[in-house]
Amino acid sequence: MIKYMKGNLFSHTDENDCILHRIGPESEYIGSFAEEFLAEFPLAVRAFFQWLERPVNPQIGDIQVLFSTDPRCGAVVNMWAPTGDAQALEQCLRKVAEAEEIQDMRLVAPKFGSGRTGLDWEPIEAMINEIFPEREIVIFEKKRKSGTAVARKNRTAVVPLAKDPRTQQQLRKLTEARINDVVAQMIGR
Repeated sequence: MIKYMKGNLFSHTDENDCILHRIGPESEYIGSFAEEFLAEFPLAVRAFFQWLERPVNPQIGDIQVLFSTDPRCGAVVNMWAPTGDAQALEQCLRKVAEAEEIQDMRLVAPKFGSGRTGLDWEPIEAMINEIFPEREIVIFEKKRKSGTAVARKNRTAVVPLAKDPRTQQQLRKLTEARINDVVAQMIGR
């Protein structure tokens, strides 16, 4: 069952929380939750892309559970669900529900799958309530400043997920290079 909270997700979490992070090779890292997540947990994003290169051969719809020593969060679940892919998001959420290692943690997430991803929130909300009927999942909604636009358009280009494995690998490397650039800029601050 969903509980809504307004504000910055990272200001309201602690070591008992598990942050759900939808990520895909085409994720945008400027002007979105992904940018904030990258700034707060760059190693979790890097671990996701390293995971893709390992021989375990993760598939779209798989999850990666990462435990944290950071007092702001006990675990992060990277959910591999490309932008606009509701079926992959549902597969990820079902795997989160089955993950025994995070059963005692509070699940927290942004209002993922809506906004820039092109999916409507109402079906995602119904999906979450169906998958987690007895378990609370806290969804954070950003507080909007009055007079600001609801969405910022054309801040970055979205790289589509390719079907060819060689092209997918090239896209992953491009995205990883972008992440490394952002991490380098943050460290240089």
